[in-house]
Amino acid sequence: MNSQEKVSLIIQYSLLVAGQEEDYRDRDLRPIHLIKYVYLADFEFAKNHDGETYTGINWQFYNFGPYANEVYLQIEPAAHAIHAIKKTFPSDYQDQQEWCCYSLDLEDDDALLRKIDKKLPVTITGALQRHIHSNTNSTADLLRFVYNTPPMRNATPLEYLDFSCVAQVAIEKEEKHTPYLQTLTKKKQLDKKRRLKELKAQIQDRKQENKSWQENLVKPPHEPRYDEVFSEGVKLLDSLAGEPFQEEQIEVAFDKSIWQSPTRRMDGSI
Repeated sequence: MNSQEKVSLIIQYSLLVAGQEEDYRDRDLRPIHLIKYVYLADFEFAKNHDGETYTGINWQFYNFGPYANEVYLQIEPAAHAIHAIKKTFPSDYQDQQEWCCYSLDLEDDDALLRKIDKKLPVTITGALQRHIHSNTNSTADLLRFVYNTPPMRNATPLEYLDFSCVAQVAIEKEEKHTPYLQTLTKKKQLDKKRRLKELKAQIQDRKQENKSWQENLVKPPHEPRYDEVFSEGVKLLDSLAGEPFQEEQIEVAFDKSIWQSPTRRMDGSI
């Protein structure tokens, strides 16, 4: 299977999974969403394959997230091949005349979903279902998530993404946790479970105590009044804080070296 076929399968699978959403509005995926879901498929695959992606696409840090023109060009034919519904509507931006989105209704495509599911690796299908049902077509949420993935955090604008950092993060996590697990004997593991059970019981007891305590609280005889006296009191307290801040718009410039800062490259536990 070549790269184009793999990309097409992921695009089609994403549309079919989105078709499962109860709210019909969540079934509409725009090209920006489909591109990011193909990226996430490569990202999840790389986690378990030493940083090697499934599609082999050269992803680039472009604008607000990962982008590959090869994926964009494959959206239309891939959607058309499974008879996805294409909708167009006016754009709010002058540089683009209209937007488009694609959707499918799972009631008619259940068999096709199962067929494509079998063609893709389990690591991809399971992850895509999770990501799509979590983000659907929320552009802000999806962009925020992909921007915080290690390949994006380790790149600067217009650079091509290196997925080897994904494998390195997995190795470091394994090395970090393995020594501790190896020191736990059978007896220690049982003792740990026992103490955990006792702790849970204590928490439940405290919850019951708090509930009983709250039920016995005496309610105030009078409800608080939000009248003119209250408003004047708030104004007085605000005046004691000093002059209010003046709202204004400013432009801030950052040095390009910020892209290479250690803080930005910190693991986001994704």
